[in-house]
Amino acid sequence: MRKMSLTFTLLTCCIASAQATELTHRFIDPMFGGNSGNGGFILSNAQAQDTSVAPKTPTVTLTPEQKFQANIDKFKLNLQNSILTKLTSTSTSQLFNSNGTIKLGSNLSFDLDNDGLPDFTVNIDNAPDSSGNVAVSVSDGITNTVLSIPSIVLPQTTQ
Repeated sequence: MRKMSLTFTLLTCCIASAQATELTHRFIDPMFGGNSGNGGFILSNAQAQDTSVAPKTPTVTLTPEQKFQANIDKFKLNLQNSILTKLTSTSTSQLFNSNGTIKLGSNLSFDLDNDGLPDFTVNIDNAPDSSGNVAVSVSDGITNTVLSIPSIVLPQTTQ
């Protein structure tokens, strides 16, 4: 009995002296709020574990005819971009004053194929609307797009 009492007392002391602490979790990954210094370490571990291999892209051998056609397509694209740049430059210089204000009542027509009919038209209203915006209509004969541009009215300078 004495032995059992001693064992019980010893067991009670061990249990009483064991203390629980609060469990805390701290993020390591900087993407989730952890220390930003851990980023390189985490990336190198991930790369070391990555066993996937990127697929190899097959090499394409073009025939001389295909190379020639590719060059023709590039030329067409460059020519188209050049024409559109010229149209944009012409439109901008004819629709805006040198100080950047829009020329009210401007009308432009572009006949690209010389058939006598306009392929593109740009029309600007004669006056701003009640909110101070000017409507710019752009038409290609099929669709009509209306842009609303804020009008800037500069004070007249007297000399």
